[in-house]
Amino acid sequence: MPRKKPAAKSSSVTIDGLAAYISDRRNELRLSLRQLEAVSGISFSWLSKLETGHARDLPTGATLVALALSLETTISELLIAANVDVMTVLPSPKKYNALRRQAVSGATL
Repeated sequence: MPRKKPAAKSSSVTIDGLAAYISDRRNELRLSLRQLEAVSGISFSWLSKLETGHARDLPTGATLVALALSLETTISELLIAANVDVMTVLPSPKKYNALRRQAVSGATL
């Protein structure tokens, strides 16, 4: 019996998926970019670049924590939207808690 080829698996990380998710979630919460800047501590300029797909790289861990908290979602959801294999990039629980404390305390990101 011939072997079946495995289904093609997309492995490319995409800013576009993350951008669409962030924009959709922000709009669901009825937040402007300026309001998201105020609650997340992330600059308006960078948020705008991210949402329009002009950001070159994925956000840092601290920025993902701030986005997740501000958009009332999870880092996992943000990474899944960017087509990232979540299990390979999530920080350890200790590092995550440190990043979360930093984001909650309003530290500059």
